[in-house]
Amino acid sequence: MKQAFRAFLGMVLGLATVLFGQLTIENSAWWMTGGTATFDDPLFNAIKFAVAVAAGIAVAGGIALAPKRRRRML
Repeated sequence: MKQAFRAFLGMVLGLATVLFGQLTIENSAWWMTGGTATFDDPLFNAIKFAVAVAAGIAVAGGIALAPKRRRRML
């Protein structure tokens, strides 16, 4: 039960991190450029998405993996 809760919490917080990362990157780019179409280039969109997903996976893995398992991975 505890592992299922950790997995659920990791998925939810990982997804929230991805969405928050997308929003933060998009808003900071809009603030710097002043334009509403900040990422028209597909390459920049892919980079933005990859950075946000990497942060989400890191948060989800940090929550969902048990501490013993994380120590063995290092």
